[in-house]
Order: sequence, then structure tokens, then C-alpha cells
Amino acid sequence: VAEGMSPLGSQHKECVKVPANLLPGDDLDVGNITAMMDDWNIKGAVEGMTKDTAEQEELMTAFKQAMEKEMKHSKVLQENISTKFIRSTATSRKISENYRMMKCLQNVTKSVTSSWTTSRQSSGQQFQDTCLALTSLLSPCPSICDETAPYRSIDGCCNNLNFKDSGSAHKPLVRFLDPIYADNIEVPRGGLNPSSLPNA
Repeated sequence: VAEGMSPLGSQHKECVKVPANLLPGDDLDVGNITAMMDDWNIKGAVEGMTKDTAEQEELMTAFKQAMEKEMKHSKVLQENISTKFIRSTATSRKISENYRMMKCLQNVTKSVTSSWTTSRQSSGQQFQDTCLALTSLLSPCPSICDETAPYRSIDGCCNNLNFKDSGSAHKPLVRFLDPIYADNIEVPRGGLNPSSLPNA
């Protein structure tokens, strides 16, 4: 909409009325953006990618702009995603926000560093690690488990009294081996179209 495109598609030429609450506003708190950049350790990530001051400034600006855009997007989603068929919890919303922010930061990293020499290009792997760390803090489980409870909980909390979060909702399963992706992020081993793996 901001770029003059119809939300109904490029072929739709008539005027479209869009509710104002669907459009992201410019009322983001600067303190929230600063706190978000601290949570994702943007300064540390930038310093780890390059020692050049100009490149650091370029990255910091790109990250800040992308994070502001993603925060506005998240705000719009929070206000408009609930229907009688779609429900979310504070925990599930935060997990999705963390994932979208991770992808946003990885895309900026690839975009900005793509013009650098091959040995200095970055996939933004550190943001995946940060996303996992931030998500691991989102425990839906109580601080103290009731050891006398006769039944297991439906969300998996406290089913293991030694590790109350193990097997609970929104927690990743424990892997026996580290994941292996072609790009170290999400592309399956062997790549896609064509895959280097045999059919059988």
C-alpha cells in the first residue's frame, strides 16, 4: 500500500479501501528498538563481521531499519491475527516474532555482505543461535512443579520433575546429532532442485 500497489494484486486497478489499523504506524518507541537491538546483540554481531568503521555503520543502519520494519509488522499482526479459528498465546506470538526477526536479520546480513569478498561473507548463523537462546527463555511452565499431581499435564510441563521444561509445548526436541543443512540454516542436506543426494 505504501508503494502505491493494490493489496488485491497488481492487476486490480480500482481504488481499495484499507482499514487504517492494518497499516503500520510510525509510533514505535525508540527505547523498544534499542532494547531489541541489545537483545539480539546487534553491536556484537556487527563487530564480529567487520572491523571497518564504514562497514559497521552501514550494517548498523541496515539492521536498525530492518528491525523497525519487522517490529511494525509484528504490531500489525498482533492486532489483526485473532479470529474464531485462529488463536495464539503470548508465548507462541513471541516465538513467531523471534523467528521472523531472525530471518529478517539473516536476510540483511546476506544482502549487505554479498558484495564483500567471499571469505568475509556471512550467513547470519549467530542470529539463529540468538533466536534459540531467546526462545529457550520462554517457558510456559510454573517455577515450582507439584510433585503430588496425579496426572501428567496436557502441555508437557513438569512431566519430568528433574527437567520441568523437557517435552513441554514450544520447546525443541533434544537431538542426538547436530542438524545438517546445505546452507547451515534451512536448506535440506544435498540442496534443492536439483538435489545432490540419490533418490534411494
